[in-house]
Amino acid sequence: RKKFYYSSQSTAIRDNTAGNLFARLKAANFVRSMVLWSGQASIFAEGSWAGDELPRDPGSYTNKFKTLVGIAPDNLTGTQEANIKGNNGNTYTIVGGVGITAEGVTPQGEFGDTIRFIDWLQAQIEEEVYSALVSSPKIPFTDPGVAVIESIIRAQLLRGIRVGGLAADPAPT
Repeated sequence: RKKFYYSSQSTAIRDNTAGNLFARLKAANFVRSMVLWSGQASIFAEGSWAGDELPRDPGSYTNKFKTLVGIAPDNLTGTQEANIKGNNGNTYTIVGGVGITAEGVTPQGEFGDTIRFIDWLQAQIEEEVYSALVSSPKIPFTDPGVAVIESIIRAQLLRGIRVGGLAADPAPT
């Protein structure tokens, strides 16, 4: 499971005209891509966005409301911003005097940070269950054996609560 970050300064995206890549990605339901319209695509705004996200624990942040280091916010008209966001693209503009990313979604429409958290939680559960299976002579298919696996899963769900990706109340089941 990987995420792809991409930025473009294509006017077809901004103006929602023929050749709009964000519209094609939305139609294809891409869920592991973060697409950003940037008037400065040649300075790799997506790299600044990824650099803000990836060092953080999954579940401990959002992709929205981020100030991108080394990137100047774009000055878009309301129509241009609506065109980009209407195709589940993201923008970096000034809101309330601060440069922020919006909306933090993938072309499929899911929040990018949610996708990363789900991937992380699944990987943690898989790794811990696998470790238990490999390091034990046998985990029987009995109530005590199932309890071993259940305790591993519950521990990872608690870890998900600690990093902020899951709510403590109601507790995950």
